[in-house]
Amino acid sequence: MHPDEILPGVLDFLAELRERKIQIGLGSASKNARTIIHCLDLDKAFECIIDGNKHTKSKPDPEVFLLAAEALHVSP
Repeated sequence: MHPDEILPGVLDFLAELRERKIQIGLGSASKNARTIIHCLDLDKAFECIIDGNKHTKSKPDPEVFLLAAEALHVSP
């Protein structure tokens, strides 16, 4: 994967969130989410990444999103 594979509008949306000082967390069941984010050169876009290596319960359990909220110090 390469940065040129990012869908149109995504970078603008992430930039707008950052400009508005809105924290961004990524919750994913994938164990390679960090690798993908790195390949897309989006490492700095997220304050936290909770992937399949950091949670034990899969969907539909909300654990991944609860952990991301905790990492961001926000209420779920």
